[in-house]
Amino acid sequence: MIFLYIERETFFHRLDPRTKLFFLFVMLVAFLSLPLPYFLIPALITLVLLFFTHAVTKLKPLLPLLLIILLFSTFVWGIKGDNDILFFNYENLLFGFLTGWRIDFIMLAGLLFLATTRNEEIFAALLKLHLPYAFSFAFSTALRLLPSFTDTGFTILKAQRTRGLIFKGGIIARLKSYIPLITPLFLLTLRKTHIMSMALESKGFGNPTRTSYIQLRLSRVDYLSFLLLFSLLFLPLILKKFGI
Repeated sequence: MIFLYIERETFFHRLDPRTKLFFLFVMLVAFLSLPLPYFLIPALITLVLLFFTHAVTKLKPLLPLLLIILLFSTFVWGIKGDNDILFFNYENLLFGFLTGWRIDFIMLAGLLFLATTRNEEIFAALLKLHLPYAFSFAFSTALRLLPSFTDTGFTILKAQRTRGLIFKGGIIARLKSYIPLITPLFLLTLRKTHIMSMALESKGFGNPTRTSYIQLRLSRVDYLSFLLLFSLLFLPLILKKFGI
């Protein structure tokens, strides 16, 4: 199964999921707003945590997507138009390249969060943040089911290949080859959804009085992490105040 969560006993795994959600928010703001060279600070933090938590082992399937985003961003932002003539400009290319890196590191921060946080913990954290129960459940369920559906798609693909399905030819021919995969994937998705709905009904989903076996409590490490993350969030203002 293609699940992102990795079972490890690291300090980042043991953090409260609300702390990790705040970490994800701070990284998002930092990657989008911090200029060079300060952008390297959250980037280095993210890379160190990826290796420390072993989340880097889940990076391989994402590498092609990260590379495509980087190249696409560099190409799109690198084009400069002047009098109906398109050409590449060094400053635009550099801006596009850095923008691609910013997007890639946002995705890496998201990977770190999903690789170190269980779906049940995400659900409990969203409820603690007073988000609607239905929204919290739908969001956490989507994170749980997407890898499952992806794994089902790969299983169907392997089964169709053993039956002689060939993915060759041009783009149109390849797209037509994927048509036999759509029907079984759609039917299996409906079946899983129906089974889940029956399980939810049997467990009293929608009951106003709910209990949870996950009890979230912020520790001293969580409070210290909040303090450090706040410092990173206001880093540009701090540097500007000291004239750095």
